[in-house]
Amino acid sequence: MDEAHFRELCDYLGFDAARVGSLSGVLGVVEPAFPKIIDEFYAMILAHPGTRRILRSESQVGALKKSLLEWMSSFFTDARDGAYLERRNRIGKVHVQIGLAQVYVFAAMGLVRDRLAAAASRIPDAKGRQAYLAALHRGLEVELAILADGYMEADKYRDLIENAPEMIHSVDREGRFLLVNGTEQRLLGYTLEEFQRLRIDDIVPEARRWEVRSHIQRVFEHGLSHVETQFITKDGRVLDVEIHATGQRDRVTDRIVATRAYVRDMTERNKLQQTLIAKERLSAIGGMAVTLAHEIRNPLAGLSGALQVMERAAAVQKRETGIYAELQGQIRRLNRLVEDLLQYGRPITLRSQRTALGDLVTRTFDLLREGREFKDVALDLRGSARETPVMIDPSVLQQAFLNLFLNSAQAIGGNGTIRVGVDREGDGILLTVADTGPGIPAEAAGRLFTPFFTTKPQGTGLGLSICRRIIEAHGGRIDVKLDGTPGAEFRIFLPLEAA
Repeated sequence: MDEAHFRELCDYLGFDAARVGSLSGVLGVVEPAFPKIIDEFYAMILAHPGTRRILRSESQVGALKKSLLEWMSSFFTDARDGAYLERRNRIGKVHVQIGLAQVYVFAAMGLVRDRLAAAASRIPDAKGRQAYLAALHRGLEVELAILADGYMEADKYRDLIENAPEMIHSVDREGRFLLVNGTEQRLLGYTLEEFQRLRIDDIVPEARRWEVRSHIQRVFEHGLSHVETQFITKDGRVLDVEIHATGQRDRVTDRIVATRAYVRDMTERNKLQQTLIAKERLSAIGGMAVTLAHEIRNPLAGLSGALQVMERAAAVQKRETGIYAELQGQIRRLNRLVEDLLQYGRPITLRSQRTALGDLVTRTFDLLREGREFKDVALDLRGSARETPVMIDPSVLQQAFLNLFLNSAQAIGGNGTIRVGVDREGDGILLTVADTGPGIPAEAAGRLFTPFFTTKPQGTGLGLSICRRIIEAHGGRIDVKLDGTPGAEFRIFLPLEAA
């Protein structure tokens, strides 16, 4: 890659001195992660027989590890000038000279991207993390482009394109596919022959096709463009994607005749970002809930005491006291809300110990058995992992079970069976809680775990939110199964070891 192209690429991606500053400013925080990343990088490279035939000696691998450490350090600190580009071009040429296949290098670079992104968790402030991640992804796009250019110059680009970790395609001015790499074929589910009969419009939701058409037009007019949109797979799934495209020029006329695009699947990253945003919002709600609960609790206690005095006075004077009983009932309801607010907002501290979930389920149900809602409710406990020990805090997790069992008992009107399954799944335990009640309306399913959302007239809307916080504190997850069958089934996955 020449320096003019390099400058153009950095300008296009918005990777400037300020972005380099966002990286260098956190080097001391993320640098401790470098040795592990480097070891994982070469473990991934050496997992392939082809690369093991090339990298035979420990000294060769050691020298390459040292080079990778220097590369990572300079990525965080060095100005993006001609000298930087020359060093990067030299690294690419070494890979080509020793015959290191592009697919393995790019796949391992994907690992480096993931691990450096994960290192963002070491940065204490949210703005710093956001600036770091933005600079990281733009900077790595530049690095990948330099690597790709080096391989292409060595006339070894076909394997790189075909097996790159990201989707690559080329389309003409009308959006007809000219080239589609194997990664894009695998992720979207179409064969090359099928792609050749499609236009890019055919794999984009109708409402967003104008974005892609404008994107292609910009490439033909200005030589490059970037767009975030969505692709639809052959089986109907929707992927969030980010497309970076440049113009492909005719070597004789120098006119742009097609676009060449690098497409990254952003679906999981976007989900992660939404999860992080939701957690920050819930944390803020939790803090507010605790403040409100403390502010409400004292006036409620005063009201309750005053009502008791008034009720006793009315009884002495033989006046009607029913209204006081009703008011006391409403105060008790408010007190339950206050307790739920405090439990929701209170930080969860775990004292984990190995516990069999089957035993905890039985003990929890026994605590509820004498309650009015449970007099005609039976427990059906099944599963091959009932006695399997799991690292949990039994007293904390029991609070989640109490909420789920109470919901189930209320759903079946206090008469029926609650079915609980405890089975192994992967590296953890899948626990299901099912009932034969009316089930959950489809329109409510997406909001079940939202604070203060409830379908019950007397509910506080915090029970399932508290359950979710408890499960996630154990490194697990909870969801509800909706398959059209009667009743509700909650599914809880817990890792065998503590999170």
